[in-house]
Amino acid sequence: MHTDAEFSAKGMFGERIAHGPLIFSLGIGMSVQIPNALPKHFIEAYGIDKVRFTAPTMIGDTIHTELEVIDLDAKDDNPGVVTTQVKVVNQKGQTACSYQTKAAVARRPK
Repeated sequence: MHTDAEFSAKGMFGERIAHGPLIFSLGIGMSVQIPNALPKHFIEAYGIDKVRFTAPTMIGDTIHTELEVIDLDAKDDNPGVVTTQVKVVNQKGQTACSYQTKAAVARRPK
């Protein structure tokens, strides 16, 4: 369904689609290009959770990412963890892929 046009034409989507992990990796790449997407005092990636592929991405689709901070966690004195909900959305407004990212960030001294 990803590379064979004849096989894909008989499948549930009727045509080839982009592989889910490709859309996920493009979403990660696009997310870090959004101004201020990475916290100012970013230290390192802390994890990725709840990856879901919820709609097909067809050849020729246009996608973008949308991020929302959903949690701030003060682990210890330093660092803290910022959790974001990320959506990879197509030109029709459909979410093709969603996931949560966690980033370790420096905190202000008390």
